[in-house]
Amino acid sequence: MQSGVGVGAKKKQAEYVRSPDSWMLSAFVLPVANFRTPATLVSQFDKHHPLRVSALGAKTENAADFLAELKIAAETIRSFQKEHVDLVSVVQLEMPAPADVDSCEIE
Repeated sequence: MQSGVGVGAKKKQAEYVRSPDSWMLSAFVLPVANFRTPATLVSQFDKHHPLRVSALGAKTENAADFLAELKIAAETIRSFQKEHVDLVSVVQLEMPAPADVDSCEIE
C-alpha cells in the first residue's frame, strides 16, 4: 500500500467495527494526502460498518497557505466521500493553524 497506510492497521479497524465493543472505537486517523490511496483502503468496510476517518490536514507556515490547504482538504474529503458513498464517513478534520490565522477568515 502506498503513502504509509498500514495494511495491518486497516485490517484491524475493519475487524473492530464489527465487534461488540465497536462503540469504543475511535476514528481511523488518515492524512488527507493519503485519501488518494487505492480503493483497497475501503474494500473491507460496508454500509453497516463504515470506515470512520479523522482526516489530518497539511501543516502550513502562514495564513494564506493555511486557507489554500484548507480548501484543498475540504475538496479532497468531499471527493473521497462521494467516491466511497456509504463506506466512508469523515467525522473530523484536524489541521494545525499558524499563528497568523484569523479564525473569522475561516468561516
